[in-house]
Amino acid sequence: MKVDYLVVGFGLAGLSFVEQLEQNNKSYLVFNDHSQAATKTAAGVYNPTNLKRYTAVWNAVEHLKVLPHFFDKIENRLGISIRSEIPIYRRFSSIEEQNNWVVASDKPKLAPFLSTDFISNPFQYLTTNQDLGKVLQTGRIDTQLLVSEYISFLMRKHLVISEPFVHKKIVFDSDDAISYESISAKTIVFCEGYGLKKNPFFNYLPLQGNKGEYLIIESVDLKVDVILKAGLFIVPLGNDRYKVGATFDREDKTNAITDRSKNKIVEKLSKAIACPFKIVNHVAGIRPTTKDRKPFLGRHPQYKQLAVFNGFGSRGILMAPALSAQLYNYLEKGHSLGSEVDIARYSID
Repeated sequence: MKVDYLVVGFGLAGLSFVEQLEQNNKSYLVFNDHSQAATKTAAGVYNPTNLKRYTAVWNAVEHLKVLPHFFDKIENRLGISIRSEIPIYRRFSSIEEQNNWVVASDKPKLAPFLSTDFISNPFQYLTTNQDLGKVLQTGRIDTQLLVSEYISFLMRKHLVISEPFVHKKIVFDSDDAISYESISAKTIVFCEGYGLKKNPFFNYLPLQGNKGEYLIIESVDLKVDVILKAGLFIVPLGNDRYKVGATFDREDKTNAITDRSKNKIVEKLSKAIACPFKIVNHVAGIRPTTKDRKPFLGRHPQYKQLAVFNGFGSRGILMAPALSAQLYNYLEKGHSLGSEVDIARYSID
């Protein structure tokens, strides 16, 4: 079989690049062994700000221009609804925090996203004596539904190989062709998440990894219809269920859930809300983070038939739509990559 692309990995990065191939009528096959859990466990929130440091996410305005249209196309093709425009309400723990918000909202990069109109707490069981700040241009993608429906779409077209990709089986046929077993392709794009650490071609890149754990809770009393930031995120899922978290652990690189993280989330949540809740699920995954907080895009410095699309951390929903188009135009049209994301910023030793 001959195709234009092999795409290895099908989290948000792989899905986003496949969507570019779909839109441009390119032929491809996807390798998906379900080994990485970051996308499946993510809350799916897109947020152009860092509410801890009061900074704007890199290139947030440009990313937000692309995001709605990108996911709307997927919704129309698959016949599903995955995108909800939901504001984030930030709980202040003090007047000082509220004053910091005011100062931050006057900064040019944050002004489009931080409302200067504070909101009196409308939620009976949210524990606070302060007003709330509202983050604009935010929302949520139902990542579980997105990935499962897109995989079903690909399987109906017989475009998914559900087995691990074995890197040593790659054969370099020429400068512009490559083969893997009985498949011939122009380019292999690796979208392996934290699995990139085991990729012998791209493991020189400084991928770090950051484990995150979330709880799914049920609370019939809470009645929150926005995303709350109150020491942790409380994300409404519907039917009185909420995704709560997440933790950040740079040491543990397993997908196993832990009592330590569960107890930490429960402790924070108990301080944030004053109503009963029960835990209905607990999930964990490794976010593919990078040292400079910028993703990895580009061709291998020696093997030009190999490319990488990785390192989005917790910002994949926001960044992957625009950057997948950038990578596609780089591979197909020879456009340059932004220096911030081009893997040429790292040398192979």
